[in-house]
Amino acid sequence: MQLQNPEKLQSLITEYGKMKKRDGYTPQTRGQAFNGLIAEMFTCWGLEAEPNNLHGDGKGEIDIITTINSKHYIIEAKWEGKKADSNHIAKLKYRLEQRFEGTIGIFISMSGYSAETLKGLPKAGRVNVICLDASHLEAMLSGFVPPEEMITKLLKKASHEGIAYSAVKDLYRNQSSASNEIKFTTPPELELVTEATPSNFGVQTVLSNIPFGQYGLATQKENELVITTMDGIHLVDLNKKSLHTLLNFPLCQGSTLLDNEGNIYIRRYAGIAKLSDEKLTFVGGGLLHGANLMLHPDNTVRLFSYTSENDRIAKAIISTLGVELGFQTNSHIDIKPYDFSAGCYAPDGELVIFGNGGTLMFSEDTREVIRDYQTSSIINPHGITRLGNDIFVCGNDTTIFKFNSKTKEQTPVLDLKINGSCHALCHSTNDDFYYWGHYQTASQDTKGCVLRWRLPETEAPSTSESP
Repeated sequence: MQLQNPEKLQSLITEYGKMKKRDGYTPQTRGQAFNGLIAEMFTCWGLEAEPNNLHGDGKGEIDIITTINSKHYIIEAKWEGKKADSNHIAKLKYRLEQRFEGTIGIFISMSGYSAETLKGLPKAGRVNVICLDASHLEAMLSGFVPPEEMITKLLKKASHEGIAYSAVKDLYRNQSSASNEIKFTTPPELELVTEATPSNFGVQTVLSNIPFGQYGLATQKENELVITTMDGIHLVDLNKKSLHTLLNFPLCQGSTLLDNEGNIYIRRYAGIAKLSDEKLTFVGGGLLHGANLMLHPDNTVRLFSYTSENDRIAKAIISTLGVELGFQTNSHIDIKPYDFSAGCYAPDGELVIFGNGGTLMFSEDTREVIRDYQTSSIINPHGITRLGNDIFVCGNDTTIFKFNSKTKEQTPVLDLKINGSCHALCHSTNDDFYYWGHYQTASQDTKGCVLRWRLPETEAPSTSESP
């Protein structure tokens, strides 16, 4: 599932925010525009869709028609103050009876459904309508769950279990958990790593045998990690040696971000979701390549993403996420195409970006590049974290570099001598650093691991300020 038009999807998300606030819309004009927005959302993913399809032969107007995987759908979308009731569903069912057998109905109610309606759905005969609410629409519009995936999962649930309405998170329950393979022990292959590194860094393995695939690492509390694996997001307690699944969504991408309130921001496909007290809210989307979640010193969550348009210029976007979908703001900057893959804010708010071709510092206030270091010893930088004025980034596969945002000095700190490469880097409140990399087992399988280390006293930063 490939997003074919990220800029268009970003503009739809912005327009959706205006619709939420009724900025320039009456209830009537919003309804027509909403149909168009849904149809265009489908086309951003390469799907055919047509809004406001009017038939003059007594079959009435259909809000949206679309075809997904050779199955034909007619969609009724309602954005009203009251919840949808059984009469709304019955009307769509009647229109299905006027069409070729096998056509499927989708009902979208932005205000949800009355309890009586949901209770009565299984008694309303054959399930030929699947019901969505605002959470389903926002999951698709953000790109966190692409439309094809969402509709396919809802249809499977309806076909196999006769369930017309399923909450978004329920669609991903009972997924196979490869995370059961994770171990809290040090395999022989990683014993060599600790022996080869200077003892004053105290390198030790805390997680091993992680199934190879998606990856990510974040922490705030001592001895507690939030990890991304191929099957979801998990909370790891290193003291208790326990793992608890926070979100059972496969194919989440990269490291999560924890803000100062403990909210967890998660990237999946083109979208961003916020997990807070088990509630999942979609807050951003339409992401381009190389998306990098970052915490600004003012505690707003921001994204750096880019796409290379040609050999001379890269189109980069800095997005500030809002509290809900539709309220993110996007700023465009023109930068040289260095294939940037890691970014972090310095304490004074300057954005520091690392790439294969160099290190760049950018001021969002003046919209200008402050410094452009066109040569760098950091190759393929991945994994980044900040402690005070020092920004730590992993590159050259296994080497940790330190870049001081005040002095602009860049020096190697530690080479972990692992027979793999780094994917993520973070540090906790007690200044423990964590490194996520992969390694080769004796049987030549590729597995993931998390190593913990600490800066020696001679390397420690002068301030404990952290993002």
